[in-house]
Amino acid sequence: MNKAEVKPRKIRGSNKIDMCEGAILPLIIRFAIPLLITGILQVLFNAADIMVVGKFGSDHSLAAVSSTGSITALIVNLFIGLSVGTNVLCARFFGARDGKALSETIHTSMVVAVIIGAVLTFVGIVSSAPLLRMMAVPDEVLPLAALYMQIYFVGMIPSLVYNFASAVLRSVGDTKRPMYFLTLAGVINVLLNLLLVIVFRLDVAGVAIATIVSQTVSAVLCVICLFRESDDVKLCIDKLKITKQRLVQIIRVGLPAGLQSTMFSIANVVVQSSLNPFGAAVIAGSGAAGSIESLLFTALDSIYQAIVSFTGQNFGQRSYKRILRAQFWGQVIVYTFGLALCVLAVVFAHPLISLYADKPDEIAAGVDRLRVLGISVFIFASSNVAVATIRGLGYSLTPMITSLICVCGARLLWIATIFKLPQFHTVSGLYAAFPVSYILSLVVQSVCLVFVYRNAVKRYPPMDL
Repeated sequence: MNKAEVKPRKIRGSNKIDMCEGAILPLIIRFAIPLLITGILQVLFNAADIMVVGKFGSDHSLAAVSSTGSITALIVNLFIGLSVGTNVLCARFFGARDGKALSETIHTSMVVAVIIGAVLTFVGIVSSAPLLRMMAVPDEVLPLAALYMQIYFVGMIPSLVYNFASAVLRSVGDTKRPMYFLTLAGVINVLLNLLLVIVFRLDVAGVAIATIVSQTVSAVLCVICLFRESDDVKLCIDKLKITKQRLVQIIRVGLPAGLQSTMFSIANVVVQSSLNPFGAAVIAGSGAAGSIESLLFTALDSIYQAIVSFTGQNFGQRSYKRILRAQFWGQVIVYTFGLALCVLAVVFAHPLISLYADKPDEIAAGVDRLRVLGISVFIFASSNVAVATIRGLGYSLTPMITSLICVCGARLLWIATIFKLPQFHTVSGLYAAFPVSYILSLVVQSVCLVFVYRNAVKRYPPMDL
């Protein structure tokens, strides 16, 4: 197929972005800004959960919610990672003008989202308390933490549906409408937090219920959006079925991404388990700092998502030079905007942590974590930009393996060796495992990108001009 044979596409509606034509940096920025706003809002709305229980909940509410983050991520991230497969495939088929394959991918994804969501609801409710005990969550925190997790997992179907539906919209360059939907859902979440916790005194249960309601709102709005599309992105009830070929492709690309997220979560569960014996104040402070770090991660993740979709669309047309240029500009953004964000977070660590906690020991613990981890977040974001191009080219297994070694393996090895030494057996000594793993990941993923790119060009030669 020659490039000349690819028909120009008329984008219906101003929400979609065809990344196969035009100046690269403006396209990335146009795509990433709504994602940036969406990510920041999402983290801020999630942070509202921690702020409300920290300020208005019972004595151990903040520690209870904070202690569940790594274990819920361990269970959920494997399957949310499949939405990366949906994003990559939809972007590729959109770029290649393959409407039939695009439609099959969308309908398969939505069915898979509902099935996985139902399974996760059951697994999460049944396993919450046993898993928290395995993580050595303090006895005074355990009942509230288990209650929060069990209610949280009731909302898995809308959570998965939103992730897959928004992945479809992002793949065709539509990042504005998910931003609008999440903004509305987030406002609802904050208002319900205040109502259920302060007025009705439901404590952690109120926070979890507010999360479920807001997730449902965002999922419903995304689905309605897909139903109202007028082209190959349109969702139709009579087409909802699993197409085996598309399911295999989604799993092939998305499962390694999900496994990679799970490996991060496994390492984080071990870190959290090592942290829990230091007491409720350290757990609470770490959770507060973790929320701020999530804000940094999510802001920079917008660049990752932009590069994934950009690479996917251009790979559909074998436009390799555009893919390389996008990688360059992605790194430039991370090392300017990302570094600036991280420095600000470290400089203002104390007032930021104070937004979440009132107790001096909790604030001190949060500041200690943020000063160790905050400045290194942009290093991991740089690594993720390389991973985005690798995944967009369809090589999802490679970053999974390297992450297993560089992130999960490095942190576990650190905890098993360095952290055991008396001089390093401190909270700060435990946190040091994170920047070490980030630096290692950046080096290895950058080398992998070079080899993957060369292999992609060799296997799928550029189209003739």
